[in-house]
Amino acid sequence: MSQRSRFGKLLERFAPPGISDIRNERDAIRQSRKRLIALLFLFDSLLIVATLLSFQEAELIEEEQILRDVRETIEIQYTREVLTYTTTTTEIIPYGSVP
Repeated sequence: MSQRSRFGKLLERFAPPGISDIRNERDAIRQSRKRLIALLFLFDSLLIVATLLSFQEAELIEEEQILRDVRETIEIQYTREVLTYTTTTTEIIPYGSVP
């Protein structure tokens, strides 16, 4: 009896598919295509985001270097600057005298 059931399963494999089997296969193919498209979209979006973030990181590194250069320039400028103070003096000269 086990030989008959094995033989029956073997015949089932090689028998022409029924309509419901074809529908199930088509549905499975459609579902796998949808999953593939969703995964491709997800991968592409992650790739775009990673690329944008890498560009932003490079820009931030460049801006940080510029800020360091500016800071050094300002420090050098302030250390070399000479401070002078102006004072106003008032001298009273009497009328008719020569200064």
